[in-house]
Amino acid sequence: MEALISYNWPDNVRELEHAIERAVMLCGAEVIGGGDLSLPGRAASDVPESFRQAKARAVAQFERSYVERLLVSHAGNISSAARAACKNRRAFWQLIREHHIDVRRFKFPAP
Repeated sequence: MEALISYNWPDNVRELEHAIERAVMLCGAEVIGGGDLSLPGRAASDVPESFRQAKARAVAQFERSYVERLLVSHAGNISSAARAACKNRRAFWQLIREHHIDVRRFKFPAP
């Protein structure tokens, strides 16, 4: 929180929004840690992350990105996206919940 408050945010609130979105994707946990936050000009943490942490972060980032791409390509249709992923609908919903993805963002309004 201290890093967010002390950063100047020279561009606009959109930069803050993107920084938070990146941290959420990279954290791989319920709570964003200081090491998950990447701000320009901020030195990387002196403590390297463990293999397990790095792997969990990479897997979480991949899963979220993969699910979101499927939702985009299937206009938010959960069943269709789950079939494309070769997962059952319940398991696909679990991924959506796990990554706090708002499915409404991917649904297109009816013409």
